[in-house]
Amino acid sequence: MHIGWRYWQDVWNVLDLLTLVLGAVTTGLIVLQEESPIESTFPILAISSVLVWFRMLNLFRAHATLGPLTAMIFDTCYQMRSFLCVMALLVAGLTHGWFVLATRYPNAHFLQQEDAISCAQDSSQTMHCGSQAQEFQHPLDRFLAAFLFMVRMTTLGDFPGDAFALADYSGKPNDEPGLATALPAWLFFIFIDVFCVVLLLNLLIAIIGDSHDAAIMRAKANFRRDRLCLSMEAGVDLTTAQKEHRYRRFLVFRAPTSMLLTTDEWKDMDGKNGSAPPLRSDATATWEGRVRATERAIKKEVRTLRGELSRLEGRLEGKLEKISSGIDKLTTEGGARREGGACDAHGARASRRRSSRIDELTEGGAGREEGAGDAHGAARHCC
Repeated sequence: MHIGWRYWQDVWNVLDLLTLVLGAVTTGLIVLQEESPIESTFPILAISSVLVWFRMLNLFRAHATLGPLTAMIFDTCYQMRSFLCVMALLVAGLTHGWFVLATRYPNAHFLQQEDAISCAQDSSQTMHCGSQAQEFQHPLDRFLAAFLFMVRMTTLGDFPGDAFALADYSGKPNDEPGLATALPAWLFFIFIDVFCVVLLLNLLIAIIGDSHDAAIMRAKANFRRDRLCLSMEAGVDLTTAQKEHRYRRFLVFRAPTSMLLTTDEWKDMDGKNGSAPPLRSDATATWEGRVRATERAIKKEVRTLRGELSRLEGRLEGKLEKISSGIDKLTTEGGARREGGACDAHGARASRRRSSRIDELTEGGAGREEGAGDAHGAARHCC
């Protein structure tokens, strides 16, 4: 079976590989080392034991009670990834600065949190314990000590006052504490106290609370997904027919019962049988006091409304185009009709004028004929 990049994206697969590698390394050390081989393998065995016990969380993914909790834990850790990157960068910068400060004053053992502890007994059988300067053989040891000191300060709130008040005090009889290094050390203290402890740690609490709310909403879905993944992993060696028989595919939609119409209401409304009842028109979701959940619901509704508005806008533009084309067509036809009507009216007026002229001429001819006849009669009478 080909193992691709997706195989290594699963945390459980990486833990399996680490457990096998550490087991192989432990076996190799026991075989190769002749003197006290068991003692040299104790650190590796300790790490391997932690990984094995941590690997057992994978089995809880299929449990009905512990599965959602396990999925919630890993989902919350995943949501914290950006904050952890910023925190790691800040701790690295503080470690570097404290390392430089401690390197400048190698005898100032109070700058090193991981000093050696010595105890002595006086004549009255009283034990006196104190800190002695730890001699670092390599700069990496001093850097590791500075890193552990910064981690304890930024995450655990461990603030030893001697590390700041006696920063450049070597502890020797003729040495006296001064402010050459104490002032920068106190600046470190103020920055870590205000920025890291007060601001970042409270921000971490807010991020965890927000991530926890989001994880609760996805807990059941993640639990079902993890259970299906475990089932599929258990059936890797099955044939295609066995997989189709054992793992049938379903498409499931979940909604609260209060948001669905009853079967009788569904029948009375549409008379359809066999299909699932739809959501009520007045169905509303209940706010459970989670701000991010409400924000996501509002954004979803806004996206839905925007899509609906875009669809209505498209339909409106189409109808406006049809109306505009209809108006242009009517305008063109009306202009043609007006021109035809004007020509017909002009012809009718001209025809009426010709008819009236003809009538006038006809009436004038008849009058002249009548006048001529009267004159001819009068002349004959006179004669």
